[in-house]
Amino acid sequence: MPHFILMILTNGFDPDVRMHKQAKALAAAGHRVELFCWDREGRHRDKPFEQLDGFTIRRCFIPSRYGSGLRQLLPFFRFMGACRRYIHSLPHPPDYCHCADLDGMLAGLFGRRKKTRLVFDMREFYESGTFRRFRLPVRFLVRRMQDCSETVVYVNETQRAQVRERNREKLVFLPNYPLRALGAFPGKTPCGELRISYIGYVRHLPQLRGLIEAAGNRPGVRLKIYGGGVVLEQVQRLAEPYENCAAIGPFPYSEVGEIYRQTDLLYCVYDAHDPNDRTAYPTKLFEAIATGTPILAAAGTVLGDFCLQKGIGFSVEEDYCASIKKILDTICGDPGILKQMSARERQLSPQYIWETAMEGLLDAYSRQGADKAQPAGAANTQV
Repeated sequence: MPHFILMILTNGFDPDVRMHKQAKALAAAGHRVELFCWDREGRHRDKPFEQLDGFTIRRCFIPSRYGSGLRQLLPFFRFMGACRRYIHSLPHPPDYCHCADLDGMLAGLFGRRKKTRLVFDMREFYESGTFRRFRLPVRFLVRRMQDCSETVVYVNETQRAQVRERNREKLVFLPNYPLRALGAFPGKTPCGELRISYIGYVRHLPQLRGLIEAAGNRPGVRLKIYGGGVVLEQVQRLAEPYENCAAIGPFPYSEVGEIYRQTDLLYCVYDAHDPNDRTAYPTKLFEAIATGTPILAAAGTVLGDFCLQKGIGFSVEEDYCASIKKILDTICGDPGILKQMSARERQLSPQYIWETAMEGLLDAYSRQGADKAQPAGAANTQV
């Protein structure tokens, strides 16, 4: 029986690729799906309400800034209140609040109605970043949220290892695999240069600075950085002096296939000292595999180890600029090395398909609470 699923997201969905793929798949399975989003930077004030791919997006515009740490607490409490007011204004309460990350889970727990069940979508390892110094309290809070949830979605084994035995049966594994369509890839656009791309959220300034300095004005190399983020303006200033480097800024995700067609080497170097970056298998890894794009990854991370083990990329040491220059020298000295890596990725790609991975979450929604669910379009006069 279809459910009414309210997905709570603490960004403006601009875009949130993982949440987009989940919402689209759940809507295609017959569920009524709404996203309640926090557009803290007001980028989509012209679209407070939006229909997309069978689901609905509703945005609230409480001002705040990404990366401002504890200063976001007061705006976050206001977002929690807005979320609660919206949920309690609905004539039919959601069957599920599908909560993205720990902050979304807190908002869902605070805002839910009596019969609404919770799904905790753990997209990160939360004992890192701003709250690294509060590791034990954060671990307690995450486990408490797992206790309150009917389903717990996770993306890697580091997260799973922290789940208590009593909650293991709630787990659904949903890694960041790409859509099958991305694997139906027509091949790279021919070019006489080595095209390096960074694709994603622009927040790792030292790593991107090293990349720009290594590639800047190097003959036969072209660098493009795609995506928005908290250090985008700084990265654009770093790239400006070099004719062969450009920081493009935000882009529609619908263009990602074409971007990969024009990418020979993907830069996936993040902060190896951050537990989340050190243990994560990011979406870009699996997109690179699907499109046959060799990878530059940070040494000392599970991503870097994976790329070396599978022979699909290079390991970048912490002296980023010098290490990348050595790798570029290796590629120039052995032009066939990238083709060999690309061929290995093509062999791996059938293992990493989003539609197959998503079956676990679809099954969880179909089997849990079916006796309590109402038709997705049903009206309920109780408030």
